[in-house]
Amino acid sequence: TALQKAKLGEYGAWSFRGVNPDSKQRYFRFQNNKYYLDPQIKEMVTFQALNLVNDPFPQQDTRMKEIDLILCRNVFIYFDIKAIANVLSKFHRALQPFGYLLTGHAEVINQDLSLFQTKVFPESIIYQRQMNDLENSPLSDSAYQLNQSLWNNDKSNENNELDENIHIFRNTFEKNNIKMQKSALNLLRQLSPDSRIPKLNNLTVAELIVKLEKELKDID
Repeated sequence: TALQKAKLGEYGAWSFRGVNPDSKQRYFRFQNNKYYLDPQIKEMVTFQALNLVNDPFPQQDTRMKEIDLILCRNVFIYFDIKAIANVLSKFHRALQPFGYLLTGHAEVINQDLSLFQTKVFPESIIYQRQMNDLENSPLSDSAYQLNQSLWNNDKSNENNELDENIHIFRNTFEKNNIKMQKSALNLLRQLSPDSRIPKLNNLTVAELIVKLEKELKDID
């Protein structure tokens, strides 16, 4: 089956067209005219069958929730418009805040993509779960505003003490849930480590990640 073939982690040269040679050398070994994925990476992967149209997701007792990245290419070409809309809605709910969805270039034509923020790149279009999803969450306004400051750090000139913001994080997530705090870390990891956040005492992204990870550990 397709899943059994995927578990082998075997690829031909055609699969690596356009791939950086360094990545190919780092993560694969070449043998008998095939490329084999590093066994340590294979152990990190879980395979699971899922019917995108009929199976309900996201659900708390499954892995199909709080996803950072969904790759769905050459799938929607087999679905009708109604089925595609249904699956897009499920994908949106299954993504983490700021999570990404990648599809085939022409597979979502005539679909309502207003749930996502569209990001256009030279060779691809990416759909991201929007920031304003967080506005409707049950978490406090202070936590949402702190996430906003991270996202729009170049648009703000306010200077807040980092410890005060960390305190806001701690109180908010002890009373609500830890998802927003993880989302903030998620967002920080998308930025350059050397970038500075003016609103957070002008610390670098790397420094903020270390401090927030420590706070998460202390809460746990």
